[in-house]
Amino acid sequence: MVFSKDDLAVIVACFTEKVWTGTRIAKEFPNKKWNYRSINRVLAKYRQTGSIDRKKGSGRPVTAMTDENLAEVEQLCQSQDDKPGTHKSQRQTARIIGVSRSSVQRMLKRRRLHAFKRMRTSAVNANARHSCKTRSQALYRRFSVATVKKLIFTDKKDFTLEVPTNRQNDRVYAKGRKSDICPNRLHHHRNQFLKKLMVSAGVSWNGKTKNFFHRPSKD
Repeated sequence: MVFSKDDLAVIVACFTEKVWTGTRIAKEFPNKKWNYRSINRVLAKYRQTGSIDRKKGSGRPVTAMTDENLAEVEQLCQSQDDKPGTHKSQRQTARIIGVSRSSVQRMLKRRRLHAFKRMRTSAVNANARHSCKTRSQALYRRFSVATVKKLIFTDKKDFTLEVPTNRQNDRVYAKGRKSDICPNRLHHHRNQFLKKLMVSAGVSWNGKTKNFFHRPSKD
């Protein structure tokens, strides 16, 4: 049983001032839910050493949380600036260093490293960047400010009305075999042509328009 510093101070005070035993101290503080055997071990240490402080160098020796391992975990789990995506997972890092995955988690917490999900974006190479820059400069030279004030840019987006399902979590529990389950429970019906709702809007020099909802035509 682990005692806090305040609890240890109370136990020692009860022993030195009131000469209470471990059993008496446990009974006097029922809300603490102390174990009298643990209290007796604390009192035995106090009789032998005259202190309840932990000895320097006592306890389980540190084998995983070393400075070298901390630096190596920080290096392996972070993507390099010149080589993005070269980081290692917690399991891979644990195998490389030779420690457990839980130790790697504690090291990351010690280094205050947080995990973030990678964001999916469109791949743009050097040729595409150069093309976008060239076309943007051509448009900039072509249109004057007076012309731009008369332009309006519009775009549209289709939204699926059917609620998406996660097949990993969409499960049916039943006894027996899978063939014994009622088809209405087992099958997830999905329309071949999903119903969609188109939303369009525009933006110009003077501001933006309201959203326009285009309902699908009825067959």
